[in-house]
Amino acid sequence: MTKPALCLPLLLLAATLLSAQTDPLAPTLGVKSGAPGDRSSLGWTRARNPLHAVLGRGPLAFYGRISYGMYMTHIMAFIYFGWFDRKMDAYGTAGNLAVVVFRLAVATVVATVLWYGFESRILKLKRLFA
Repeated sequence: MTKPALCLPLLLLAATLLSAQTDPLAPTLGVKSGAPGDRSSLGWTRARNPLHAVLGRGPLAFYGRISYGMYMTHIMAFIYFGWFDRKMDAYGTAGNLAVVVFRLAVATVVATVLWYGFESRILKLKRLFA
C-alpha cells in the first residue's frame, strides 16, 4: 500500500478514537459498557463521529446490508462470466477495469435480488424463534 492509501484509514481511526467519550472502542466495535462477556451489552452505539457518518449512509450501508449475498455469489460472477474476462484481455488495463466493474455489478444485482427476495424475509422469521 502506498503512503496516501494508508493515511485515510489511519485518520478515520484517530478521529473515532478521539471522539469516543468513555470506551475508545465503543463507536467502532459497537460495544456498550457492561460486564465483560455480557452478550446483552453488545450493540451499535450510534455514536456521532466521522466513522459512523461515513459508514452509516449511502452505498456502504447498502453493501453492508447485502454483504452476505455478495460473499455467497461473487464466485459465481467469476466462474460463470469467465468468457467476459477472456474477451477483455485484449484491452489491457481498461479491459481489466471493465472486468472488475462487470463482476461487481453482477454480484451486486444477484445479491440485491437475494436480499429482497429471500434473506430479508428469512430474517423477519427470526423474531418468531427468539
